[in-house]
Amino acid sequence: MPLHEATTREIALADPDGRPGRMVYDVYDGQSPMLLLVHGLGGDATVWEHLLASLDDRGAIVVDLPGHGRSKIAPGYRVSIAQFAEVLQQVAAAERASGLVYIGHSLGVPIGRELIQRHPNTLSALVAIDGPVGALPVDLGLRLTNPLWRLPFFHFLLGKFVDAVCGKHLHEDERNRVAALAEQTDRNVFLQLVRTLPAVRSATGPRLTLPTLALVANNFQYANIPISVWQSWVDQVTVKNVPGGHYLMLEQPALLSSAIKEFLADC
Repeated sequence: MPLHEATTREIALADPDGRPGRMVYDVYDGQSPMLLLVHGLGGDATVWEHLLASLDDRGAIVVDLPGHGRSKIAPGYRVSIAQFAEVLQQVAAAERASGLVYIGHSLGVPIGRELIQRHPNTLSALVAIDGPVGALPVDLGLRLTNPLWRLPFFHFLLGKFVDAVCGKHLHEDERNRVAALAEQTDRNVFLQLVRTLPAVRSATGPRLTLPTLALVANNFQYANIPISVWQSWVDQVTVKNVPGGHYLMLEQPALLSSAIKEFLADC
């Protein structure tokens, strides 16, 4: 199911101060339940192309979050996890879609948690790719570097960010692709979101009751969450450790596809 077979759509947005933006997303016709795929910080819809190709004829909505990829926004546009969740709800409403299976990567996972809490009927299941849905201790390195995310340090820290998320196992071409996507992300959005990461990792909320598949990268310590922690967050959770770094959908699309198909068959 290559990306060029999608129908591309968009909706108009406005931030809390009325600054305009747009949300661009691709829709694939296919089998139900339809998937909703949401990338992480510094990504876009193209990070899913290998996984989509492995999921046969499954219907899917694949988004570029505001400030990422094709979803352009006005200067100074304000973003948050909650705002992203509401934008995704707008997309679901525009497509008259409910009972979606949410597949989120990294920051896309807490966005999914927020969507579940705000609009519980929109989703029927959650697939979390190397990202948390509940409270974790905030990493000391993140605490120390968080105040440095300012324009004078941006490119230096962006390089460190890419090195961390790619690890040693991602092919050079894919690593360069991840770096290019991060560079193309709206800088103001990137700065807003990276400064909120400690709050995201410390976020709390009620236990999730949706069936959940947690795919955890063995070689990315930041999101390597023990099974016992997942069980404290979610009533019905299956945790699978996957060899690879943070961008599992680029490194291991066949393994992820197999795990997701098995999960959907059991839901």
